Amino acid sequence: MQHICEARVSIGPDAKKRVEAAVEWYLYILNDYLKKYGEVLSPPIIKYVDQHAANWLGRCKYRVCSEDIVDDNRGTTTIQLQKSILNDEQTMKRVVAHEMAHHAEMLTFWYDKQAEKLSKYGRLRLPKWCREAEVAHGSDFWEYANVINKVEGADFITKTSDEA
Repeated sequence: MQHICEARVSIGPDAKKRVEAAVEWYLYILNDYLKKYGEVLSPPIIKYVDQHAANWLGRCKYRVCSEDIVDDNRGTTTIQLQKSILNDEQTMKRVVAHEMAHHAEMLTFWYDKQAEKLSKYGRLRLPKWCREAEVAHGSDFWEYANVINKVEGADFITKTSDEA
């Protein structure tokens, strides 16, 4: 799993191991659920940031281009985590779980919606575009959040999962 630190952000190896273990655990839960659909999620890229003025603790970013859909390359997301959440194990796990639900949502539902939009143009007249995922906490997100909540307990993932 790839870990990236924003400039001037230092993360110790123990913190990276704990985050990686959490990501792998939630990836396992989600992939176990998705296997009935023949889907397998790739691990996300983890990026650590230290933005004191930010009003978020974690966020998930995804960019897909028309060429990716033609090649059936879903790629992966980048999950950004505030350094401040690493001091509390429960907060870190809840934020990572929340972002992993977005990760699953983006690599399945959101990707498929973009592929549907592209299919109307056909492969010969392929428009070239790239789109950033625009997702909220709708039914697609909650499908995956509830998969994790069944394992971790009710309301482990909430809409805000430990707000900033």
